[in-house]
Amino acid sequence: MAKQDRRGQLDAYELAVLRGGNTTFDLSGEAEQVRAEDGHPPPLKPLTVGKFKVGSLGLLGGFFVLVLLVSISSLGSSGDGLAASCTAYGLKLPTTAVREHGPVRWSAAGPDGEVVLAIDAAALRADLSAVPLPGRTAQVIRPALRLSGCAGSAVFGIQLPAGPHTATLFRLTPAGPVATVSQPLLVTVSDGGPAPIGG
Repeated sequence: MAKQDRRGQLDAYELAVLRGGNTTFDLSGEAEQVRAEDGHPPPLKPLTVGKFKVGSLGLLGGFFVLVLLVSISSLGSSGDGLAASCTAYGLKLPTTAVREHGPVRWSAAGPDGEVVLAIDAAALRADLSAVPLPGRTAQVIRPALRLSGCAGSAVFGIQLPAGPHTATLFRLTPAGPVATVSQPLLVTVSDGGPAPIGG
């Protein structure tokens, strides 16, 4: 009788030892109950995807894969639709007219290094001051844009009067700025009226 009372006080592990053999018991439920009684939250169950369990290392690996995919997708473009090029310079400006004193987003492509955008400039001096086109007032966009991954983009405020203009991309070299590519830029009056001919 005393022996039976004693068995009633044994836990599952002690009963398994007394019985011997290869019998195994799942004590996870008892462990969770003990933790709950001690004021500790039970352990989180592993995340399952289909028939597979995903641990913390799996989640961390998935996060790094996601970051890598986003990084790869951002390469090869200036972020404004201009394809990167490490061999030839490219320039992209708005194809529609921009307003006086309004913001202008521009993109450039070319070998990694610094470039400067200038409006209505025939040339740039070593100090980045402009030699204006005949009868024009030039605007030099500063600071220089550093191409990384053979592309880059920036925003500037147009300070020239309404009318057609010419934007030129200059690459900075030890010998001084060198013109690469040019593109037209049309500026309209601030009230939205038609741009006058000339500048």
